[in-house]
Amino acid sequence: MTTTVLITGAFGRLGEETLKVLLKRNLTLVCTDLETEENRKIAAGLDSAGKFKIEWADLRNRQRVQEVFTQHEPNKIIHLAAIVPPHCYLDPALAEEVNLEGTRNLLQAAKQLPQLERFVFCSSYSVYGPRNPHRAVELLTAGTPLNPQDNYARQKAQNEADLRASGLPFSILRLASVFGLRSQPLSGGRMKYLFLNPPERRQHGIDGRDAALALSNSLDADVLERVWLIGGEAPDWTRTAAEFFDAIMQAQGMKPMPERYFRKPGPHKDSLWYYEDWMDVCESQAILRYQQHSFEELIASLSGSEPAAPRWVLRLLSASMQRRLVKQSPFDRNRDGLDQRTHWQAVCELFGIVPDQT
Repeated sequence: MTTTVLITGAFGRLGEETLKVLLKRNLTLVCTDLETEENRKIAAGLDSAGKFKIEWADLRNRQRVQEVFTQHEPNKIIHLAAIVPPHCYLDPALAEEVNLEGTRNLLQAAKQLPQLERFVFCSSYSVYGPRNPHRAVELLTAGTPLNPQDNYARQKAQNEADLRASGLPFSILRLASVFGLRSQPLSGGRMKYLFLNPPERRQHGIDGRDAALALSNSLDADVLERVWLIGGEAPDWTRTAAEFFDAIMQAQGMKPMPERYFRKPGPHKDSLWYYEDWMDVCESQAILRYQQHSFEELIASLSGSEPAAPRWVLRLLSASMQRRLVKQSPFDRNRDGLDQRTHWQAVCELFGIVPDQT
């Protein structure tokens, strides 16, 4: 009898990459996600050989979650489903329902499983809170104290606590920024969110295919009852956010965004900064063996992918596209000077969130 693995958020960007890896293994795969037109298309593209089962389910529906678990009795679970930034800022109430209550519904159902071997939870390095790039600080480790500030980071930290308290066999993977091959529309608050985050921040990245491999390998590796930091190999995947963003924009035929239009926190106060930094991932790599793609390989893949328009057209339109995009920025470093708000305060003002609406 093969092992049954249930994946939540199976048709999201990371879910799709994870499913591609898992399909190469001799597993019974049960994929859950919301039934949307986009998810149906992604599922159809992956399911040419009928190698996985689909259970459309809203994790907020406790009864539906229980039905899926009772029917399939998974041996292992990979929990990826979440409302992430900027969507958690656009609808904080929905984010709390999905990220907190949805995860608790999963944990409650998992407790009833007779043969659950492990629950792999996809967390985020945002749980460490603000990280000031102007200060000489050590790499993040699994033992670095948590200091979650925005709704997403607090929900991830609470998810981790709930999982630990559940008594289930668990592994927690705190992922760096995942860079993928599936394009994302620069709408729905995405550009506003990008301009909110200072480009000089230290960012640890990872190719989505490598993050997927880490998740797949965590199903069998000796990683239980531990937190693991997952990121690309340094120094290739440890850069400033501007270095990552500019290279990706250029690979897609667009001009980099001028730093002038990004938020600029004061350099002497740590609490003003965003929730990213470089991590020590040596131990996770030694156990999970997931680092396979360089940043240059990702850029080459993006450059070779089919663009929305011919690249010569994109190059011609690049300047006008840039002007249109920067108009979405509420920031201007030449005009505003240093921003003395915390990141969460800036988020709340920019997205119209009541601060305790998390």
